[in-house]
Amino acid sequence: RSNRPKDFRASASGLLDYKNIDLKMITIAFEVARKAKLQSAGFDFLYKNNIPVISEISYGFPAYMVHESPGYWDTSLKFHPGHIYPQDAIIEDVIHNVESDHS
Repeated sequence: RSNRPKDFRASASGLLDYKNIDLKMITIAFEVARKAKLQSAGFDFLYKNNIPVISEISYGFPAYMVHESPGYWDTSLKFHPGHIYPQDAIIEDVIHNVESDHS
């Protein structure tokens, strides 16, 4: 999200930018999610001295923001084009984990 004019806050701005995502942020988010054992989370980033740093982690986020994005990255940083609802991805993970536990 971008900031509203003359406002330092990006929350609830509605100014979404799906094109200019720093892959360093994606890498950091995956690393933190893995270490914290998070199945689903939203990360907010800021730059400090041109280095992306996490400013907020949330368990809740608007599903439409995920669905309206042009795709997603996997943990290998491969981009997968297409729309997906986060709820569907969560269910896919649960099914995969259950099937893995019974193999």
